[in-house]
Amino acid sequence: MTELVITTEDGRTLTAEWLSAPGDSEARATLLVAPATGVRRTFYAAFSAHLAELGYNVLLWDARGIGDSRDGHIRHDKTCMFDWGRYDLDAMIRYASTKAPQQKMILLGHSSGGQLAGLAPSIHGVAAIALIAAGTADWRDYPTSQWPRLFTAWYVVLPALVAIFGYLPGWAGVGQHLPSGVARQWRRWGVTKGYLFGDPTVDSSGYRNYRGNVFAVSIDDDHDFAPPGPVSALLNQFASATREHQVVESGKDSVGHFGFFRPRHSVHWPVVTDWLARHTG
Repeated sequence: MTELVITTEDGRTLTAEWLSAPGDSEARATLLVAPATGVRRTFYAAFSAHLAELGYNVLLWDARGIGDSRDGHIRHDKTCMFDWGRYDLDAMIRYASTKAPQQKMILLGHSSGGQLAGLAPSIHGVAAIALIAAGTADWRDYPTSQWPRLFTAWYVVLPALVAIFGYLPGWAGVGQHLPSGVARQWRRWGVTKGYLFGDPTVDSSGYRNYRGNVFAVSIDDDHDFAPPGPVSALLNQFASATREHQVVESGKDSVGHFGFFRPRHSVHWPVVTDWLARHTG
């Protein structure tokens, strides 16, 4: 494992890690593991190590404002959610294309890590995308039973906590503390019809113009964050891509929104690794 500092187009420095495939043989592909909202790269360590053992190079990172990529006190961090796709992911794609130019590149995006994929100008250089528990956060895409919870979150809890603390505390259920700009934009998109695709200030053409393979993986007990409605809504934005959708059946042991990457749920990892094998030979 090699720790890296990668500079984005707009000048932010991000802490990242590169895991090389073992031995002297050429890697099967380069995989980019894009993190969920407020989740540090270390959360994906076991999953990434497994991928490296299977012969892949793996690049993972902390998004700006999160973990080792935080710059100063979080109250003063100007990061917004858009930046994670437009600049952070774009920087990782450009780094990987330089580091291993002969390797096919595949994005594995967890939650917002997949949700923001089409914002990166370099996304056309990625051969395939796996959206793992990734969907929109437009309340209209959720079952009506979830609407009271979402209304309370978007209209009461999130605005109040950001106003009180100057950021969104991690204990509110979002992993690490979130910069206020991230929280406010997330909330604004969440109440906008179409989510980020309904924001006239956002160029979302990267989604509809992407022509690779997009594989959506949803978890049958991920009711709060990425149930089938939001997952399908996001997948449908990749209108020019070859699209697949598979639902992971959690069985008796709850997987939820985050559990897929935990070692105790590694029985489900072949859902992704088998798909990777089909696209990397």
